[in-house]
Amino acid sequence: MAHRNHTLKIHWLAAVWLVVVLAACGKDPAPLQQNFADMTVPQSFGWGTIRNFIITVNLPNRDGQVFDLLDLQNNRIDRQLIRDGKAVFNVRVSAELPALRLSSPVSGQVLDFPAANTTINFDLNANSVTQWASAADADGDSIPDPWDEFPNDPALAIRLFLPYQGQHMVLFDEGWPFNGDFDFNDLIIGHRFELLYDARRSLVQGTGRLKVLAHSLTEEYGLAIEYLRAIAGTTYDYAINTSIFFEPGGPVMHDSSLNTAYLIPDLRTWLNPYYSNNGTGPSGTPQEVVYSFRWNDTTGGNYPWPNFYLFKPTNKKSEVHVFGYPPTQHADLNMLSTGDDASIRRWRWNTNFTLPNAFYRSYQNFPWGVEFFESNWRPTREGSQLSEAYPYLVRWAETGGELNRSWRQFPDVARTVVIP
Repeated sequence: MAHRNHTLKIHWLAAVWLVVVLAACGKDPAPLQQNFADMTVPQSFGWGTIRNFIITVNLPNRDGQVFDLLDLQNNRIDRQLIRDGKAVFNVRVSAELPALRLSSPVSGQVLDFPAANTTINFDLNANSVTQWASAADADGDSIPDPWDEFPNDPALAIRLFLPYQGQHMVLFDEGWPFNGDFDFNDLIIGHRFELLYDARRSLVQGTGRLKVLAHSLTEEYGLAIEYLRAIAGTTYDYAINTSIFFEPGGPVMHDSSLNTAYLIPDLRTWLNPYYSNNGTGPSGTPQEVVYSFRWNDTTGGNYPWPNFYLFKPTNKKSEVHVFGYPPTQHADLNMLSTGDDASIRRWRWNTNFTLPNAFYRSYQNFPWGVEFFESNWRPTREGSQLSEAYPYLVRWAETGGELNRSWRQFPDVARTVVIP
């Protein structure tokens, strides 16, 4: 069976390579410069470049072992335990990732497959049971030392990152509820979670690292985060009780919205020295917020997801979220559906919901905030629009995300800025 899987992998990789070559040859020519407001975007388009996958791997008679999901460069995306003959992955990765890899760190077996929601049968070698059972387990937590990332700590066993590579980029365009100038450089943040799990694969604690990469807001804003619970695919909900507990000196919890915290009370006064990193204002090395927290998985689950938003220090009920994200329970819903904003005004905070939803989108289905995973983002230079700085975005948006999914990889260097 192992030989058949290996043959399948070789044949499938050859097919993927052919598809990649053909796609590269047929790539759209560089489009003409186009104003953002001139785009015609489908109303169903969600501006998303982050895909959600549920991957179920059948591994009978191998319960207790760890099993990994990797990219094709062997970077680990997720690690799960085999339970009831299955390993179930619930992951979020960049939309352009063409393929994923399953791997047993115990037996060394691998299997590549197209990136999609799927169920896969994996014939894990019988000798992996012996290898697992015979390895030392210094802390007695049921994860043997070779596969325990904290072999001397019975409270921890697995370390994961979200995103697994790069940063979770969030770009805001000032002006809500009216259309802004579409440069999306008014606030740019990069965020990454380090998440620590125990031997049951339950989230115990973590660290968030957030950098303010660029800032050119003319009005006063603060930055906050709401911790949602990712259930499956594009379905999310709110934790049923307080789930996050910050270490002393960490962010200030919101007094009206559950699992919501103020990361930066006022961006303009927090930046010291002030920088914009937009090509015309002052430049500076991005300042960072680092915070540690403990997590209650009973109420918050094991898949926290950040909902970043802007608020006005003088009116904290005025919130600006990424396209499609709902406001917090504290927000003034009467401010929605004013100006150019086409948001709905009614919402229930005690039920599951899908993203994107009917919030923070204009009548032309344009965003005030967008998000994606990226390693080296070049902000739009002041005076240019995002559609000019990244010309392949136009075709991507107008086709509802079907074409040019890698638009972020092709900047106009004259219209973008390298962050110091």
